[in-house]
Formats: sequence, structure tokens, C-alpha cells
Amino acid sequence: MRPLPEQTMTAKQVTAPDTESADELMRRVRSMLPTLRQRAARAEELRRLPDETVSDLVASGLCRIGVPKRYGGLDVDYSLMLDVAAELGRACPATAWCYGLWTAHAWLVGYWPKPAQEEVFGSGPDALCSSSLNVGRSTCTPVDGGYRLSGRWEFSSGCDAASWLMLGVPGIGGRNWALVPRGDYEIVDTWFVSGLCGSGSKDIVVHDAFIPTHRILDVTTAGDGDWSGWELHGQSRYRAPIPALLGWDLVAPMVGIAQGMLDEFITKTAGTAGAAKSADSPAVHIRVSQAAAEVDAGRALMERDVREALDQARGRRRVHDPGPGEISAGQGVCHPTSCACRRLNRCLTSAAGTGFSTPPRCNGSTGTPTPWRTGTR
Repeated sequence: MRPLPEQTMTAKQVTAPDTESADELMRRVRSMLPTLRQRAARAEELRRLPDETVSDLVASGLCRIGVPKRYGGLDVDYSLMLDVAAELGRACPATAWCYGLWTAHAWLVGYWPKPAQEEVFGSGPDALCSSSLNVGRSTCTPVDGGYRLSGRWEFSSGCDAASWLMLGVPGIGGRNWALVPRGDYEIVDTWFVSGLCGSGSKDIVVHDAFIPTHRILDVTTAGDGDWSGWELHGQSRYRAPIPALLGWDLVAPMVGIAQGMLDEFITKTAGTAGAAKSADSPAVHIRVSQAAAEVDAGRALMERDVREALDQARGRRRVHDPGPGEISAGQGVCHPTSCACRRLNRCLTSAAGTGFSTPPRCNGSTGTPTPWRTGTR
């Protein structure tokens, strides 16, 4: 995809549609699954999402779940984004991965000072924002009115379709992210991998770009009651500190991808023939049951932790920053999902040659744990 033009800087407030219900949005995403499933192999070949997939996601309005309602976002529960990402994962792993990130980033923009938010959403609610939230190999030098930023960052998923980036920046104190418009960075194609190729998680290079002070966010204080986005947006999601909700945008696609692998295996197995059909094997039944239980466990843990954070926020109680034990419990959702993938791989092995036919439906799925481990965003 060709780089998108930089967003215009004239802010305009958009009234979010009030007719979008969770049921309607989920019906919309399910109607997209057959087409996305057909395009999944194309995404792997391109090593990015096809242009038409990006266009369909934007046109569907599903990315607006993360956008602050002030700028045309959908005033629905934040957890709905996770349901959408998981559902997309059943059809196209790369689409689910990029969708989860873009939508979470739209939510994150709401923590920045108002001038930065107006720059991102100034021409409408459909601006896509990718990221690389580690500092990479970068320098950030204070100057009048802001900073000069240079460096190189890895693993920016979905960057080809984005008009803004969030980049981790060093040297300011604490943990800080910068918003950088498309005209100020270069995409370097380094994404040659064996799985989840369609995420297009490429390198980013910035050469001496000026970053105004209002485009810098101190992540350690965002959502602490001093400036949380709540004062501007009045949405409960902004009463939570960023660590309480960030990360689930990556877990939800993994849950959906694992479910998609299970769906595909059951479909393949049901179509086998011969005296010793896999569908009739007690061993296969056990493996499928174990995999299904692991996937369900991953989804349940995700839903529980997100619900607890949002319930606290709705009650206007300050959502505390998760302690070490809670972080371990939250990130532990990756364990059952990884277990499900391993069990599904055993299922594929038991299906003999039919489990590894070309093109493999779950090629993107088997590569998913890699970007999670490397911190891809």
C-alpha cells in the first residue's frame, strides 16, 4: 500500500452514531469472515494486509470502537474490540493482529494532550496508527518547543496502512511515547518471516524529526488522575492506567487464531475417509477436547481481567496499576493460548498429510507466538 497523505490539522468534532449496538457490530464482523478467509493467503504473500482488507475494515466502522467518541468514535464498551479481534482471528490471523493494534492505538491517542488528539483525528475518525513502543536504537534531544528525534525501531505491525506512529523515545525521564506523522518517518521492509507474514511488522527509521511537546506522552502518569483523558472524553476506559488494558489487543487475536485452527482441524477431520477415519479416533477426540478447553480458558481469563478493570473504572474508582503478581496473572492468558496451539499442532500431526495441505489455512496461526515473544506492536 502506498503511504497515506498526512492528516490535515484542522480539528472537527464528529458526533458518533448512536445506533451502533454490540450485536450489530458483531454481525458485521461475522459477515466479513468468508472474504477475509479467502484473502488470508494473499496477505501472507504480500507480507502486509491487502489494500481491500484495510478499506473494508475502515468502511465497516469497527476500528472506531477505539476512537474517542468526541472525534466520531463508537461509544461502546472497550471490551467489544477484543471480541471483534478474536472473531477476525478465526478467518485471517494478520487481519486480527493489525485490527487489534490499530483499535487499541486509537484508544491510546485519547491519553495525549488535546492538540495531539486533534492532529490525529482532525480530518475524521478513521486515521490508523501503528507503533513500536520500545525505544529501539534512538536519540531524543530537547530543543525549543519540543524534541529532535532520530533512530530506528523494529516490529511496527500494520505500518503500511498507518498515517501516524507511536514510537518509544528515550532520554526524557520515565517511559515516554511520541506521536509521529507519516511524513516524518520511513518504512524499511525487513519483515521476512515464516508465520504471520501479513502483519507487515517492518522497521521504522526517523531522521532528525521535530516532535512538539504536545505529541509526547508520559506513560507512567497517564490515567493516574492528573491527566487521564477522562476530563476530555468522559469515557470510563480513560479512568484506567494504560497497563491495565494494554496488551489484551494482542491476546484477543491469539485466542481467535487458536479457535480458527481448531475450526479448521475439525472441518478437515470430518471430511476424511477410509477404514480408520480420524474423525472416529478416540485419541483425536481427546486432543480436540483438550485444545478446545485451552482456548476457552484463554478467552475466559482475558474477559475476566478486562471486565474487572472496566468495572472499577465505571465505578469511578481509580484503577490501580497492576502489581507484579497481577501482571503475571494477566499475561498468563498467553499460557493457555500457547498450550492450545501446541495441542492443535498435535491434532494436525494426527491428521497425517491432510493436516499440512498446501496452502495451509493456519500458516499465519502457527507463527503468531513469535511476534508476541518479541514484543511486536
